Amino acid sequence: MPDHFHALFVLPRDTTPGSIVRTLKGPLTPPIRKRNLHWQKNFFEHRLRENETTDPYLRYMLCNPYRAQLLATNEVWPYWKILSNDAQWFVDKFPKQRPEPEWLALQAPWKNDANHKIAG
Repeated sequence: MPDHFHALFVLPRDTTPGSIVRTLKGPLTPPIRKRNLHWQKNFFEHRLRENETTDPYLRYMLCNPYRAQLLATNEVWPYWKILSNDAQWFVDKFPKQRPEPEWLALQAPWKNDANHKIAG
């Protein structure tokens, strides 16, 4: 995405999404500022419960550039980054590596979740 990114991490219980974001922002801030760009002030975080599946979140992330009309639905988003040991898992779940048409109408899976919060 040109102005934000989505990430799905497996975190130890004592690690917060905010600490990961701070770790990412530190080394990336200088090159971003050189281009006269700025970080998004707030970010959304949601820790999945043990009984939650990643599928709705992955579908949302997969659909995001298509909803923004950055490419046609028959094209594959060229900026996916999946660690090599996880790539087969993603391909198995989403073999086309692009959204099914009905996914594009789905809302963000966290829309009505009381545990969803804005951090910054």
